[in-house]
Amino acid sequence: MVRKKIVLLLLNLLVATSICKAESRDKWQKPELLFKSLEFNSKEDVFCEIGSGDGYFSIKALAHAKKVIASDVDLKVLEKLKEKIKTKNFRNIEVVKSTYTDPLFNSTKCDIIFMGMVYHHIENRVSYLKNLKKYLKKNGRIVNLDNVIDVKKYEGTGKRIPAKECRFSKEKFLEEATQAGYRVYKKHDLLRMQYFVELKSI
Repeated sequence: MVRKKIVLLLLNLLVATSICKAESRDKWQKPELLFKSLEFNSKEDVFCEIGSGDGYFSIKALAHAKKVIASDVDLKVLEKLKEKIKTKNFRNIEVVKSTYTDPLFNSTKCDIIFMGMVYHHIENRVSYLKNLKKYLKKNGRIVNLDNVIDVKKYEGTGKRIPAKECRFSKEKFLEEATQAGYRVYKKHDLLRMQYFVELKSI
């Protein structure tokens, strides 16, 4: 009986910790503000995420899009996401195992292809961006959210300073996007420590 109570207590602590972490991130990430700025057509839009991890953005996108596709190279985090989807009975979300060179959205055409703190991990980035065009609907958008380089931008935000390799220049991103055949559709000035850019194919 005592052992059972201890196990239940530990499980409750894990759940509480998970909730606290999510709430803490929401304070500095401001996901609802980010999604609102994307001006979804919720009856039609397909939201496709690259590097979804355990689904922080993909699950929140369910409130705004008709369908969500969450893609990641890591099977372990995808299994966690699948379990979360099953437990919460989320609908209209598909989980895809990607490769390092292609998100493998299959024949799906996306209104928004979203990358949240992922672009800096990609190799052969210009080629990768070019490859994404095959998944975009007409007037579809590439959305990139990434960490700024300047460490002073993180002061007072509640977000820890990411490692140097997890920060990427907005200017460099825009330069590579131009090389890949995209133009800037919108720039959003919502977060001090992250830049948020929408692209469309030229």
